[in-house]
Amino acid sequence: MRTFNNLSIGTRLAAGFALTLFMVVLIAGTGIWRLRQVDAATQATLAEPLTKERLIAEWYTQIFAAVRRTAAIVKSSDSSLAAYFKEDSAATSKLSTELIKQIEPLISGDKETALFQRIQEQRKLYGAARDNAVKAKAEGNTELADKILDEQFTPTAKAYQESVRNLLALQRENIVATAADIDATSARGEMVIAGLTAFSLLLGALSSWLLTRGITGPIRTAVQLAETVAAGDLTQRIAADSKDETGALLRALAHMNESLARIVSEVRSGTDTIGTASGEIAAGSLDLSSRTEQQ
Repeated sequence: MRTFNNLSIGTRLAAGFALTLFMVVLIAGTGIWRLRQVDAATQATLAEPLTKERLIAEWYTQIFAAVRRTAAIVKSSDSSLAAYFKEDSAATSKLSTELIKQIEPLISGDKETALFQRIQEQRKLYGAARDNAVKAKAEGNTELADKILDEQFTPTAKAYQESVRNLLALQRENIVATAADIDATSARGEMVIAGLTAFSLLLGALSSWLLTRGITGPIRTAVQLAETVAAGDLTQRIAADSKDETGALLRALAHMNESLARIVSEVRSGTDTIGTASGEIAAGSLDLSSRTEQQ
């Protein structure tokens, strides 16, 4: 505190304004930093998880269509359906293979990896059951085709679809979790900015109080001293500890007070000397007059 009061008023004011500007820059910088963090988290959400979720959803759509198409071919009494859907089946199989190639590099974590491997195994069983059922139907063996459909194809297709749905649900859970992390990051950023703002207000209030107290206190003392001197009281003792402009003012007033007191003392001493001399002159005159009368 004493060191602060010894600074010049200009330096203290500059320090106060500099501190205020620093806190403004700090709050702005922190806000920008937290916004960039939220933006980066949002980009991460939109990049891999959403891409993976979209690819898996498309893959499931292809599986769903293929399962329904295979069941229709086997159950239908129209033997030409297999030939009719042949190109569609090939296109679906090709698209599913391409989707898997895009999805596989995006798979991460033990849970996803284990589920994806199980899906690949189920896909092989599904594909074998599908081909056997369609082949039996094409050969005219309706009974065998129905048996394969009911006992092999349908159970493996359900398990295959269920696993892909689980993988899709897992992606959506990850997206929700990432969104929650983004919200938490945003909330933490708001708390940091709010804390810095509160700290800035407190620091600004403290700085204002120190500046006001350091400037107005000595000035008030100087005014009181001037009023005391004007009232004729030169006995006041003035202590000026600070080395700023107000301290210099108090020291000047103290010097003035001391000078006035010395002058008054000298005038009073001179007056006493004159009074003594006047008394002596009066006594001499009286003595001289008395002797004159005696003569």
